[in-house]
Amino acid sequence: MFFVRNRFEICHYDRIYLFGILLLLLLLLIRFLSSHNIGELYAVKKISKQYTTDATFEREMDAFMHMRQSGDHPNICGLHENFEEGNFYYLILDLVQGGEMFDHLIRDGAYSEADAARLVREVGSALNFLHGIGLVHSDLKPENLYVINIS
Repeated sequence: MFFVRNRFEICHYDRIYLFGILLLLLLLLIRFLSSHNIGELYAVKKISKQYTTDATFEREMDAFMHMRQSGDHPNICGLHENFEEGNFYYLILDLVQGGEMFDHLIRDGAYSEADAARLVREVGSALNFLHGIGLVHSDLKPENLYVINIS
């Protein structure tokens, strides 16, 4: 039985009930936090709507979803979420901190034969995956290839 003796006094039963609700909310919060990758860093890509159409953006998102449903690939940046707000689309992507391959080539010069062979093998593996699920990368160039680390 729950009752309040006056407007400002909560009886013993109400305190137990409130404690139970707070405990339940805490357990739900812990469950939520443990089911999400809290602490991981992601990249946010902001795309102006003036540079793309809704149909083009939707087609790109369909391709990302098809990749995800097909099992992803370790050499392809994954999409975690997308949304639009105002005049922009936002993509939440895997964070790749090494930078563009083009920048590395300009700064450091040509790769060694061994490094070039490894990179070609990784790009080839990613393209094989894409082609295997019916997708084509139509803008393959060093500016669109990212390296995971500098070494």
